[in-house]
Amino acid sequence: MGQAALPTRETIARKLASSLEEVADRLGSAASVAEFVAALDDNRLVWEGLRHAVGRYGWSVPARQMAFALDSSARARAGLSDHDVEAMIALNRRTSSALRADDAEALSRAS
Repeated sequence: MGQAALPTRETIARKLASSLEEVADRLGSAASVAEFVAALDDNRLVWEGLRHAVGRYGWSVPARQMAFALDSSARARAGLSDHDVEAMIALNRRTSSALRADDAEALSRAS
C-alpha cells in the first residue's frame, strides 16, 4: 500500500475557499429553518477548519472576524439578525476570495 499524499497549503486553501462559498450560497438561499440551521452548522465547521489552518500555515485572519463567524454560527438556534447573516455571507465571500488568490495580505484584510 502506498502512502496517501498529504494535502498542500494550496490544496487546503482551495478547499476552504470552495467551502466558504458553498456555505455562503446555502445561507443566502435557505428555504426553511432546517436548511438555514444546517448551513450555519456547516459554516461553523468550515471556520473551525480555517482556524486550524491559520495556526498551521501562519495565515492571518483578524481575531474579531474569526470570533464573529464562529460565535454567529454557534447561535443558530438563538436567532440571528438579517444584518448578521448578510455580514457572515459577505465575510465568507471575501475570505474565500483571499484564499483563492493566496494573498496573505488580502486574507488579513478580508474581514
